[in-house]
Amino acid sequence: MNALTRLFVFMLLCASSASEARLPESKGESSLLYWRYLCRGQLQKETVSGQMRELSCPSQGWRVRAHESQGRVREVFFHDT
Repeated sequence: MNALTRLFVFMLLCASSASEARLPESKGESSLLYWRYLCRGQLQKETVSGQMRELSCPSQGWRVRAHESQGRVREVFFHDT
């Protein structure tokens, strides 16, 4: 394999395993309650570390990070399920 082919394969592997992060796009998306509602009736995973809370819905392929005490979402991550 030449260097260009190896680089292309590496980029494909990185793109398939990486998650896409973005800021909340609406007032609703900025609320942790909104994300809890989206995942209602499904497995939800929640962890608290320091002042950050992370909520994920594995079946839908997303997770959000919020301030622990405020519930205001700071980042939204999507990944393939």
